[in-house]
Amino acid sequence: MSHDYEIPQVAMRRRRPFLVITLALVVLALLGARHGWYLDRWTHYRLITIIWTVSFVAVAFQWITSWLERPFTTDRAQQARLDRMRVTVNVPVWNEEPLVLDRVLFAL
Repeated sequence: MSHDYEIPQVAMRRRRPFLVITLALVVLALLGARHGWYLDRWTHYRLITIIWTVSFVAVAFQWITSWLERPFTTDRAQQARLDRMRVTVNVPVWNEEPLVLDRVLFAL
């Protein structure tokens, strides 16, 4: 197994979310106003619009909460328990190129 791989270093930059959040709130306000107008103007589509709005809010809530999720950190005792765990990985191969298999095992 070779240990001479050129793996690029990746650093994450924190962006300033003020502009993105402001833009998202403006878009949500405009869409909310449009839905209000639509509900007022087209009364015979009211039920389907309400159903669509409720399902959209549910999906948007899930999307926003997944976006705000942060990594879990452990204390010393929890890290010691994690270090004692073992992981088994099946790598199905058939006539694979040796270099590719070597890189897969190195990545694991």
